[in-house]
Amino acid sequence: MHMVADAKYGLPLAFRVTPGNRSDSPELPEVMKKAYGDYVWFKPSVATADRGYDAATNFTYLYGKNVDPIIHIRKPTSRDDLYDGVYDKDSLPHCLGNVPMEFVGTSGKGEYIYHCKEGGCHLKKSMKGGILHCDTVYSEDPAASPELMRILGPITRRNSPEWNDLYAKRWSVERLFKTLKESRRLEAHCVRGLAHITLHMMMSTLAFQASALAEVKKGNHGGMRWAVPKVA
Repeated sequence: MHMVADAKYGLPLAFRVTPGNRSDSPELPEVMKKAYGDYVWFKPSVATADRGYDAATNFTYLYGKNVDPIIHIRKPTSRDDLYDGVYDKDSLPHCLGNVPMEFVGTSGKGEYIYHCKEGGCHLKKSMKGGILHCDTVYSEDPAASPELMRILGPITRRNSPEWNDLYAKRWSVERLFKTLKESRRLEAHCVRGLAHITLHMMMSTLAFQASALAEVKKGNHGGMRWAVPKVA
């Protein structure tokens, strides 16, 4: 099940069910489109997702909707040509001496600006044809291409304190998923076939939403949050 959920109250909003052997990544735009179609008020400014949904196409889709994509990136490998020795696992560019640079700010055009660390690298003072061999300042437009959106983050810079705070909000959604799996029996269904599984998922989700609605009807708006058991 691929689900859009509200991270503030931990409520399920929209979902799609696909066979288990299908990739997660292509489902992000589809389940978002369902949420947009189901709720006229659905206008998120931020969308967080785990690395299963890490794809340049998803960053492009969300950014085109004016949504800040806070998606955990897959760990880079030697075969990942998006990095190719230019960026490290923290999405910091490397100078020509292969040393991670430091983020120093954002330009008026929205470019991220980096410079060499104070100590520099072994090429810091190297001259070649009268020109410093290693650049000391580097800037990059994070929205210049889908690949840069993915690596740097087009609105909130990846691995910045703000980015980490936004990504941490996913834990309320993880608690929701745990509750749906255990209390609403999403991992204990006794039916087969996509249609039957989808019906089971729908009934489980509706039961969860009905419980939250009952709390609101009682005037206990805060009770929506406690529909999901706390996890230590």
